[in-house]
Amino acid sequence: DVSEKIDYIFSLQDKKLNKLQKDRFAKLILKNHEATYKDLKLLIPISNCDYWSKKYFESKKYINLIKDEKSGDFIMITYDTPKSKIALLGSGYFVFAVLGLSPYIFSAQLFPFIKAQNEAFSTLLLIVIVLLAVLSICIALLCMTRAGREYSASQFVLNFYKYGVHS
Repeated sequence: DVSEKIDYIFSLQDKKLNKLQKDRFAKLILKNHEATYKDLKLLIPISNCDYWSKKYFESKKYINLIKDEKSGDFIMITYDTPKSKIALLGSGYFVFAVLGLSPYIFSAQLFPFIKAQNEAFSTLLLIVIVLLAVLSICIALLCMTRAGREYSASQFVLNFYKYGVHS
């Protein structure tokens, strides 16, 4: 039984299992290749561990893990990133999306200007405009993705303590 194995591993003294063995055990139990024994000790006591461990590993690089001074185990999860950072990322998404779409939006005014130039310059100008538009769209997508991950991490911490730990 898995719960008996977990109890057995937790009851062993640190000298009987090395860090590699503990971490491999954590990876197996939590079904995540990034899992460590410290993660396992944090997550195993909560209800619905499979659900919360998935959310935990999605948010891990955006949250702060507070360690116990004596054991070195994680004892608390916090999220300290200011809301202004998420707002800034959202604004970056909007600005770069508009910049990326501006050649399409202003194409009626832009293409007569491009055609009025000599052929070599107009080709170069068109390539630069398209590359800048694609680059702006890529930056907008990066901003949106990062803002979504930051927001998800903040919601994870709130919900973890509201529903996960106390359930």
